[in-house]
Amino acid sequence: MQELRTKNIKELRIVVQSEKIVRVDSKSDQTLTGEMADEIKKILQMKNYEEVSISTRDNKTLSFNRIKKTMTSGKSGSKK
Repeated sequence: MQELRTKNIKELRIVVQSEKIVRVDSKSDQTLTGEMADEIKKILQMKNYEEVSISTRDNKTLSFNRIKKTMTSGKSGSKK
């Protein structure tokens, strides 16, 4: 119930097994701008058009995924 009171919760998932709640997953978004955004991009060595996802399972290690987005001119790859 405490998770429901949080204003920035985007998604809440409750996993039930044998009539008992075994896990509660919550998803929230936050947008950072200005100096805070610049500092985080510098730490993560991010360039334009990149997306980073960070997660942890045991509070000791981090899982880090980076997606690079390359903009093209829209031309096809074939040369004729």
